[in-house]
This record gives sequence, structure tokens and C-alpha cells, in this order.
Amino acid sequence: FWGIVLGSVLYSFPSAFLLIYDVMKYEDASAYEAARVLGIPKINQFTSITLPYLRKPLISAFSRMNLM
Repeated sequence: FWGIVLGSVLYSFPSAFLLIYDVMKYEDASAYEAARVLGIPKINQFTSITLPYLRKPLISAFSRMNLM
């Protein structure tokens, strides 16, 4: 079982990585700058800004992993 899971992850990792990397490359930094000026901790910035921004790409990457 774990061999199948590992093989599936290794097979679909490059396409998932490129999808998420491309989205992160073009993300607007002004929200992070505003959060830093307001003194919001890094973990809250991650959960409040990054995760909602990556919701659709992560869903797409994981669904692509299950289809392969």
C-alpha cells in the first residue's frame, strides 16, 4: 500500500510543484507588507493570506494526484 502511495506522490509531484510555484511567483506582496506593518505574526499571515490564496491550486494539485 505505501509503495503505491509513494509512487503516486513521486509521479505527480513535479506537476503539482510547478502549479503551486507558478501561483506563488505571481502573488501580490502588498498584503504581506500590510500585515507586517500591522504587526501580525508570521503564522497568522500564512493562515490568513497564503492558505486562502493557495486553496484552488492545492485542490487542483491533489485532485491531479488522485487522477494519475
